[in-house]
Amino acid sequence: MIFITGAGIISALGCGMDATLQSLLEGKSGIGAIRHLSTEHTEFPVGEVAMSDKEMADMLGVGYPESELRTVLLGIIAAKEAVESAHLNKDELAKAAFISGTTVGGMDKTEKYFKTAFDSESEADDSLELKYNDCGCSTELIADNIGKFALTTTTSTACSSAANAIILGANLINSGIVEIAVVGGAEALTKFHLNGFNTLMILDKENCRPFDRDRSGINLGEGAGYIVLESEASAKRRGVTPLAELSGYANTCDAFHQTATSENGEGAYLAMRKAMDMARLNPQDIDYINAHGTGTPNNDDCELAAMERIWGGKIPKFSSTKAFTGHTTSASGSIETVICLLALQHGFMPPNLGWKNPIRDAGVPLTAHENAENIRHIINNSFGFGGNDSTLILSRCDNNSSFLIPNSSFPLKPCYVRSLAQVSCQAPLNDEWMDNPAAFDKSYVRAQEPDTKGLIPPAEARRMSKILKRTVATSIAALNQSGIQHPDAIITGTGNGCMENSEKFLIDLCTYGESCLKPTLFMQSTHNTISSLIAIILKCHGYNNTYSHKGLSFESALLDAWLQIKGGLIRNALVGAHDEVTPFMSLVMERTHPEYSFISETSMSAVLSGNKDTGNICEIEDIRIFHHPDIKDLSTLLTEEKDSILMLGTNGNPLNDRPYEELLANLDYSPRTMQYKNIFGENFSSSAMAFYSAVRILEKGYADGTPIQRITILNHSESTAWSLIRIRN
Repeated sequence: MIFITGAGIISALGCGMDATLQSLLEGKSGIGAIRHLSTEHTEFPVGEVAMSDKEMADMLGVGYPESELRTVLLGIIAAKEAVESAHLNKDELAKAAFISGTTVGGMDKTEKYFKTAFDSESEADDSLELKYNDCGCSTELIADNIGKFALTTTTSTACSSAANAIILGANLINSGIVEIAVVGGAEALTKFHLNGFNTLMILDKENCRPFDRDRSGINLGEGAGYIVLESEASAKRRGVTPLAELSGYANTCDAFHQTATSENGEGAYLAMRKAMDMARLNPQDIDYINAHGTGTPNNDDCELAAMERIWGGKIPKFSSTKAFTGHTTSASGSIETVICLLALQHGFMPPNLGWKNPIRDAGVPLTAHENAENIRHIINNSFGFGGNDSTLILSRCDNNSSFLIPNSSFPLKPCYVRSLAQVSCQAPLNDEWMDNPAAFDKSYVRAQEPDTKGLIPPAEARRMSKILKRTVATSIAALNQSGIQHPDAIITGTGNGCMENSEKFLIDLCTYGESCLKPTLFMQSTHNTISSLIAIILKCHGYNNTYSHKGLSFESALLDAWLQIKGGLIRNALVGAHDEVTPFMSLVMERTHPEYSFISETSMSAVLSGNKDTGNICEIEDIRIFHHPDIKDLSTLLTEEKDSILMLGTNGNPLNDRPYEELLANLDYSPRTMQYKNIFGENFSSSAMAFYSAVRILEKGYADGTPIQRITILNHSESTAWSLIRIRN
């Protein structure tokens, strides 16, 4: 069993659990006129947090850069409350995971400095401020203001990001990697995503009316929510009283469209069914559904259709609390989880504000606050762009539900690499380069474009950006090699996602203002565009997740797949790492990452399997991610082994290489080492090419004429975050 032992929240309803509860009980919406966001579009009501950046920074006592990053400020406030309410001390935090969901990250800061950085030709420009744009940076700043954590990472699946952070935390606990996880998400309002949603023409100029016949769109919101997940053994040992049980969860993909939902709500239906199966609950056991309920014509109708498929004409009482908070996008899954927790604890169901007319002759939401002292099981839905659908089930702690995931004391299944494909600055979609890799004397080289004939229909390829073509090409090639056409899971690591489209949207926003912007650029700017496109092409309705955590994005995706295969949740997975670097971004990376020496682009897809057969190449023995580890502690994980290689991310730059040198100095033996950055260059996914190379070396069984049986890959991101991947024949 996994317990929730702490929670924290900030939104338009107020700062903290008490203020949120009071607003919910009073039926008071936080949606109103824009006050803090600098935008031309004041016609749209929003769910804005009442405090300015300065007020939040003063309250927290933080300085630069946190004081200029609204997502980070919101996250610190909510995470602090969660940790304090769970009574966690610094020693307990040092063994815990911190997982956060976000999409905009530091976009508010990027908007402020992007134009001058883009227009500048000098090195003394504002490009240094753009280093705070990536999602992982926000996560690490929030974490570092709370305490020292053992592991941190970032999920980025649009509006289901925070829910998927909660799911990863639960899987980490069930696998025995950690006993405690602080999980959730944070998202600030920015001009980027306000204008992005406006290009899709789904913003309402009045207060939103979810599930109403005359609904006409979303009110965007902002905020943060975090909960503390804890194993039963840890909660008992610490003597804490659980607030609720996370009794079930599921992540599925609608696999229909990049921004629209299928008419029958297939992804939503599967997510709710699978979550109930995990919790061993029947549909009639659910007392209340906190619906995703955005207020758009498409979402509400399709979500209602999914509920009707499960419950027929007897849908449990349901409502959307987005009429209270606005749609807080990536943070909505955790903010609404905290609201569900309050409902469970205090015995009430929040109303669906603004509702007047039914969509059809069924599915009438709650229209007034309702007391429900005997409420036991609550479903919380979170659905994102690309059909990334997630469902969580919260239950009172006196029930006997239990997880279907094996306990860490049970024997776990092995995980094998079955196939791989790559596109990089080396020859794409083949391994001919391995005997004589190309050498480059430039600081920036773009990837070679692959021949996609036989992999992507020409008409579709013409409509795809470069990164999406590379993604589809490597994914289809890897799946064809594996003999698996419909993987159980599609999991991607990407530091910047579709950077070219995001950059173009920002250029248009800065050049032409908040009008005449292109919806396609916004639709393909979310990090999970990559994973969801593959699911749409393959019609895969299984698990779908995206990680965007700086230089450990790939390792986070690989860890997720490895955990689920070893735990028996899935049989196989398509794991990818995809990053593009535009000419402008290469200049930004040179200035913000002085430890880099040669920047390039990479796209790598691998098929993992839990089935042992002759088609496998090698086994993944171990994967670990560390946040601010002690180098001496890292060195204890390495022991001298015959026929083994230590693959390091050295590049000849002292800023990058010094941590590796310190680690090697702590070893009592001299390992055989290899490097890869001189061949593939650097970006946030470059470690995926180390993995690719290591697997191919093990497939051959030798390197430089010497037998090889095991390879350990060590990678660090800005010296603060480290990863270890160990594979063997």
